[in-house]
Amino acid sequence: MAYSKKRKNTSAENIDALYLEENHPAFKEIFDNANDAMLALHNDGVVHCYVNRSACEMTGYNFSELMGLGFKDLVHPEELPKIDDRFGKRRKGVDLPGCYETRIVSKNGEVIPVEVTVTMCRKDKNGPSFAILRDIRKEKHLENEMSQSLNMLKEELVKNRSEWESLNRELVQTHQAMSVLAKNIDSKKVELEEKVNTTITSKVMPIIKELQNEKRIKRFWPEINSMAEYLNSITTKNELYLKIISVLTETEMKIAAMVKNKMSSKEIASVMYISLETVKAHRKNIRRKLKIHNTKHKLSEYLATVMGNNGEQ
Repeated sequence: MAYSKKRKNTSAENIDALYLEENHPAFKEIFDNANDAMLALHNDGVVHCYVNRSACEMTGYNFSELMGLGFKDLVHPEELPKIDDRFGKRRKGVDLPGCYETRIVSKNGEVIPVEVTVTMCRKDKNGPSFAILRDIRKEKHLENEMSQSLNMLKEELVKNRSEWESLNRELVQTHQAMSVLAKNIDSKKVELEEKVNTTITSKVMPIIKELQNEKRIKRFWPEINSMAEYLNSITTKNELYLKIISVLTETEMKIAAMVKNKMSSKEIASVMYISLETVKAHRKNIRRKLKIHNTKHKLSEYLATVMGNNGEQ
């Protein structure tokens, strides 16, 4: 490799004498027995001046082989430009983060992701720098598993969202078809009305109630609640309920349905993507149209009493 130039190695004893501060006699023992790979590098980065046991185990090289290599000899070829850039900036005195990630290649060709922490010798600017290499294969494996799980979850959510939107469109179309059918009944009106009412009550409304409790489609709640009230208007004989349906706008009907279901103004604003002040203005208009704006009636209780669960008192 380009950085495999040989030079006379500095012995472990000389490391203690030349590069370490006094009063640290236990340093070599800590260095040798550290779980992480530790490398002492000459300031030119050409060869190591000392390595520990964990460095040999991680790379697969024995002590003598590793002492004859430089740090760049271990680095994956794709990572060399990044390492060269760091070396160049360090020579120019640029202050760099002491910790970074890279990849090295072991003697048997295995690519190992590592976290590198670099410490410069404070006592001697021409002294060695110390690099600690921590094997992060487990962390990278866990990151990959988490990424795959997140991608699977996103795909599932997209799939479910598409299914719910399709169901919502079907319900809207069903509602529209039933409304047209109800308005155009001329003959056998009573029989046909009973069939429509039965279908809405036994088939459609149970589905809508499930959708009203499904948090994954929370953003469709205004339309679903409004749809439920319009369907109730088809089956009810309550004249006051029908009057409410006729005087309120589509937006007011959505808000009235959610108020009846005891949703707060803040919650309504959130699901309808409108401001809280806009919700309050609509609530004020609803009270005025229902002629309860100057009374002590609580809007949610009034709507629940008049509209109920099926639009009947």
